[in-house]
Amino acid sequence: MDRIAMLISKLVGTRDTLAKYKPADLGKPPMRAFAEDYNRAREIALKESPHIADFAPPALEIKEGTGLIIGPWISGTYLDILTYSEQLIRLVRSRDSSAGH
Repeated sequence: MDRIAMLISKLVGTRDTLAKYKPADLGKPPMRAFAEDYNRAREIALKESPHIADFAPPALEIKEGTGLIIGPWISGTYLDILTYSEQLIRLVRSRDSSAGH
């Protein structure tokens, strides 16, 4: 399996898992590991398909908690990761569909 196929499989797994979450849970900030995992997948997508850079969804910002915030602060929600994963799937797949044109 090539890197693009593995990336798409990973993103589809993320999307399908998050699609099972309750709406209230989708609005919550993700665990740090989940945010980091999305950011890694996004980096791979941009490396393997650099032509999508202008259209790719943003990386999630992760900051260490300070003051009243315990744990990391993350600039998105599970719903963002669900949406961004679907966008990356479609963008990366566009590489294959446009290759012959």
